[in-house]
Amino acid sequence: MTVYWLAFAYTSIVSLFGTFVYNQKKRKSLYDISLGDNKSIGLFFAILTFAFLIIVIGCRSEFNDTYYYRDVFKNYITGNLSQIKTIWVSDSKSKFFLIIQCLFKHYISKDYNAWFFALAIFQMGAVIKLYYKYSVDYFLTSFLYVASTSFVWLMGGTRQFFAVSIVLYGIDYLVDRKAVKFLALVLIAALFHVSAIVWIPIYFICTGKPWSWKIIAFIVGMVLIIFSMDNFTDLLDEVLEDTSYSGMTSNFDSSNGVNAMRVLVTCVPWGLALLCKKQIEDENNVFLNICVNLSVVSSAIYFVGMFTSGIIVGRIPMYFMLTNYLLIPWILNKYFSQSMKFIMKTACIVMYFLYFYYDMVIKGTGHYGSELLGIAYV
Repeated sequence: MTVYWLAFAYTSIVSLFGTFVYNQKKRKSLYDISLGDNKSIGLFFAILTFAFLIIVIGCRSEFNDTYYYRDVFKNYITGNLSQIKTIWVSDSKSKFFLIIQCLFKHYISKDYNAWFFALAIFQMGAVIKLYYKYSVDYFLTSFLYVASTSFVWLMGGTRQFFAVSIVLYGIDYLVDRKAVKFLALVLIAALFHVSAIVWIPIYFICTGKPWSWKIIAFIVGMVLIIFSMDNFTDLLDEVLEDTSYSGMTSNFDSSNGVNAMRVLVTCVPWGLALLCKKQIEDENNVFLNICVNLSVVSSAIYFVGMFTSGIIVGRIPMYFMLTNYLLIPWILNKYFSQSMKFIMKTACIVMYFLYFYYDMVIKGTGHYGSELLGIAYV
């Protein structure tokens, strides 16, 4: 558990120092338009902020289903390129991910930690790119990202977050309404994890104005799914019949559903947006509108996950939730007075810190082990 606290402290301190340095530079270069209006940190510190997390994620030997990815790389992937043909003709739902592992093991390294490091750099790179470009308060964004324990997605559900990362690298296509390019990227991501196709309907929902009829219809649809769960799972079974996901709905068990506390926390960003509804409508910023819509979508899917499966349904919001940590700083910095902004930021930091403590200490999310770092898995 100590490694999580170190990551939390490191990320907070480096991002806070980095934003301080950048703000000092902006004051000295007031007329330098190259610094931009929204950025709050330089690229060097933006990357350095998440360097410790990359090390933690890359060095792991144990964490949730890490053992599966470790053992597949060590024992199944031979590194012989002829294995690619065997993988290709198999009916494995992770064949494209396995092929990349085979190429990595053949050309780069046979060490599974080297593979984990490569994944961590690629996946965290997508997060850094998103936050560096769009965050108006990099310290608060990175703090919320770690305090919400969203970083554990890179260690549990690795293949799915690989698909998430592919989509994140093309987030500019979403903002610029380049539908063909964005949806093409979604289809590429779906080759690695089929859940990425959830972006296809969500694309047309999230690009509208907040609180539009499309968002309301989506929320109503999620509620109807809950109240007609038996019919929904029967339909899903029929759709998935004769695929590698056949029988998936047998795992829909409300006792293993999404934790209610997590659902509550995901309501905070769009709750703040609702308080500032008029200002958001007046500004009509494309990216802000997308963030609000994705926040509502995340909460609605999590709500369904409370009554179904935290593993299957509960992981879908990872495609959309990362923008929550851009939305909160935007609202607090743009729509509140200086005194109120300080109060709200302080409250936000305290509450998310308490959530981090709850999730990591009380709930005990994910025990960590690392052979490289000498951390025993307990």
